[in-house]
Amino acid sequence: MTRFLDELQCGTPLDRDSRNRKDVIKVQDWLRLNGFGVGNSGSDGDFGGDTVKAVQAYQRAHNLPVSGVVDGAMWANLVEPLKRAMGFQPSSRNFGDAVVEVAKAHLAEHPVELDSNRDGWVRTYCRGSDGDAFAWCQGFASTIWDQAGEFTGVAPPIDLMILDERAQRKLWCLFVPTMVNQAKKQGRFLSSEQAQANPGRITKGSMFYVKGGAVGFQHVGLVTDVSGRSIMTIEGNTNAAGSSNGFEVAARVRTIAGNDFGLC
Repeated sequence: MTRFLDELQCGTPLDRDSRNRKDVIKVQDWLRLNGFGVGNSGSDGDFGGDTVKAVQAYQRAHNLPVSGVVDGAMWANLVEPLKRAMGFQPSSRNFGDAVVEVAKAHLAEHPVELDSNRDGWVRTYCRGSDGDAFAWCQGFASTIWDQAGEFTGVAPPIDLMILDERAQRKLWCLFVPTMVNQAKKQGRFLSSEQAQANPGRITKGSMFYVKGGAVGFQHVGLVTDVSGRSIMTIEGNTNAAGSSNGFEVAARVRTIAGNDFGLC
């Protein structure tokens, strides 16, 4: 299983007297992700009456003891979609093909955000962080590359960690323009013009970078196939319309024009 799975850790049991706000939020998030509302306040870290009712409803629906207490068995049940996605092992040992397999495995679990860039899927892709500032498209793409690299034994061809000179340590990069610069430095960058002239240079599993915004690039996703002047993609923090700040992992079709690439 992949190296960063802090989201799967939760201090159980949790009940109405629990004061561990972080773990209560996790439970509330995963209840909501499984379709069990926790009241108008949403994931507020308060294990109140609405959350007790949601826990009991979940337990009844899944043939678990109806206690209103979240124990280890219920927690494991709640996060099963995340475990399936993050534990998926691709059959191919080719890095690009493995990226596509892993991306499809995540897509099958339908990762979504509950609120603005917040919930357990976002925290997984952003290595523990979520909130308004954490547009998670780059976190999703990098997580898929990292997972494919772990299971194939092939290091991702673009470094996914960026040196923080002040802290003197490498950090998981969530900023698309920085990853574009990494691709350029490591000789893995393909411009839109080059790609349009020779679409065959775009490899499956590569990242595509959507041009635009104040900083030059506003979105990133993964190429699953190339057909003529179009690419098939799987991307995070988007929607059916292709938003660069959407709410889900989605499969889309985009034109090559307007996108640069980080090749795998």
